[in-house]
Amino acid sequence: MAEEIKPIRSGKKRGAWRDMADAPHDGRSILCVTEFGEYEISSWDPVICCWVSKRGFYVDPFKWLPLPKPPTNPER
Repeated sequence: MAEEIKPIRSGKKRGAWRDMADAPHDGRSILCVTEFGEYEISSWDPVICCWVSKRGFYVDPFKWLPLPKPPTNPER
């Protein structure tokens, strides 16, 4: 079972960008932002030991956020 990302408890606002040192390295997708302001949905690849975007690009992220859970009953 994947480890659950715990909410920030350091007095920071909920949804605040997090340091990459705290990013999950278990294959989960996260929202990353680079120092140039580019956004990518990425996950850690343990074989090549780097962040890879869903589009297949290497990513050098600066900060990250967990992705929200998808809706359970989307309105159509």
